[in-house]
Amino acid sequence: MFFCRVCLEEAFIVLFLICRIPYYLTLFPGNYGKDSFESVDMILGNIPWTNHHPIFFTALIGAVVKLTEGLGDIGLSLGIFTAVHMILECMTLSYISCKIFGYEKIRGSKGYIGKASVVFFAIHPIAAMYSMYISKDVLFSCAVALLVITLLDMGKEVDLSGDLKISYSLKLGVLMLLTMLLRNNGALIVVGTGIVMCLCYKKQILKVLLPLVIAIVAFFAFKNIAYRALDIKPESFAESASVPLQQVGYVIKEHTDEEIEAVLTDEKYGILCKVMPPVKVREVYELGYTDSYKFDKDFDDEFFNAHKSEFMRIWAKLLPKFFPEYVTSYLAQTAGYWHYGETNTVATQGVWEDNRIGVERTDIIYNMTGLSLYSVIEKLMLGMRKAPLLCILSSMAMQFYAILLMFAAMLRRRYKGLVSDEGLKRTITAYMPLVLLWISIMIATPAFCLFRYTYPFFILWPVTIYILINSDKGMENNR
Repeated sequence: MFFCRVCLEEAFIVLFLICRIPYYLTLFPGNYGKDSFESVDMILGNIPWTNHHPIFFTALIGAVVKLTEGLGDIGLSLGIFTAVHMILECMTLSYISCKIFGYEKIRGSKGYIGKASVVFFAIHPIAAMYSMYISKDVLFSCAVALLVITLLDMGKEVDLSGDLKISYSLKLGVLMLLTMLLRNNGALIVVGTGIVMCLCYKKQILKVLLPLVIAIVAFFAFKNIAYRALDIKPESFAESASVPLQQVGYVIKEHTDEEIEAVLTDEKYGILCKVMPPVKVREVYELGYTDSYKFDKDFDDEFFNAHKSEFMRIWAKLLPKFFPEYVTSYLAQTAGYWHYGETNTVATQGVWEDNRIGVERTDIIYNMTGLSLYSVIEKLMLGMRKAPLLCILSSMAMQFYAILLMFAAMLRRRYKGLVSDEGLKRTITAYMPLVLLWISIMIATPAFCLFRYTYPFFILWPVTIYILINSDKGMENNR
C-alpha cells in the first residue's frame, strides 16, 4: 500500500510538471518580478542584504546561482532555480491530492474530489504560473499547506490511537521553522497556531510544545547569526505600519495643513512633516497601496524608525477627529481580502524588464517553432480572473469565506450531535495557520489586493471543499 501511494505521488508530480512545460519554455527563465531581482541583486553584491525578502529564501536562490556559476550565464542559473522551485511546488500539490484520495478511500467514496484536485492542479493556469513565480510566498505557501495537512492528520491519529507518534513532532518542527524562515509574518502564524495547538492537545502537550519551542529558538538563532554575518539592519517599522501610514496619509491628502495642525501640537505636526512633507504625500499617495508612499525618496525611513512611538501617538491623536477617513482608508487598504469581487494581476508574467543584470525573457518555443504561447497564457490568466464561477477560485475573499462556511457547517452539525467537540476543535486548530495568515494581512498589508499573500488558501481549496462537504464527520475516523 505504501509503495502504491508513493508511485501515485510520483505520477502526479510528473503529470503536473508536464503540464507546466509550455509555461516554462515560453517564459524562461521564469516569472521574475522586481522583488525577485532584489534577492538576486543581493546575491550578486549589487545591493546590501536586507530581510525585506527573507534571508533564507534569498540564500536558496544564492545556493543554486553559486552551484551553477560555471555555466557563465545568470539567466540559465535562474532557469535552473525555477525548475527546482517548480518541482518543490508540484511535490506539495501531489502530496495534497494523494491525501484527499486517502481520505475518500477510507469513506468508501469514489474519489471525485481527489480526481478533481488532480485536474485542478494540472490545468489551472494560476497553479502553473505560481510554480515558476519566484517569490518567497510560494514556498511559504507550500510550508503552510503542509502544516495544515499535518495538523489534520494529527487529529485523526489522536482520535484513532489516543496518542501521537514522534514523527508528528518532527514534521511540526520542520514545517513551523520553514514557515517562519520563508516570510516575515510566519513567526506570528506559528506562535499563534502553537498556542491553540497546545490548548487542543493537552494530553500530548510535550509532543507538540517541544517542536514549537525548538523551531522558535532555531528561527531566532538563525536570524541573529545571519544578521550579524551579513551586517543586516533591523527591518523598517514602515513594513509593519502600512495601515497606520495609509490612514494618516489619507488624512493629509484629504485635509489642509491648518485642519491637521488644529488637532496636533506644533511638535507633533513637525514630526509628521519630517517623516514626509505633506505636499509630497498629497502628490504620491494612492488609496489602497502603501509602496508609492513609503518607498518614495522623500520618505525619511531612518527618521521614521527613530520616532515610531511618536508617530503612533500622532496616529492615535488624529483618530477621533478623522475617524471616517481612517475607516475609508482601512477598507480600501484591505478590500481584496474581504470583498469577493476584488482581483489583481495574480502573478508576474515573465521577466521584469528593468532588472540591472540584463536578464531577458526567452521564448524557447517561439525560437524553435516560430509560434508563441504568450498571448494564450495571458488570456488564460485573465479568463481565470473574470470568467463566471471560475473567478471564485481566484477570489481571496471567497477562499477565506469558504473556511468560515466550513467552520459554520461543522458547528451546526456539532449541535446536532454529528460532530464531536474534539473533532471540531482539531479541525479549527488545523486551519489556524490560514486564519492567522488572514488576520496578519488585515493588520499590516501594504496593498489592497495581492494574490500571492493568500496563495496557501488557493492550494488548499480541494481540502477545504472536501471537509466542507463531509463536515458531518469532520476529520474523525477518516484515515
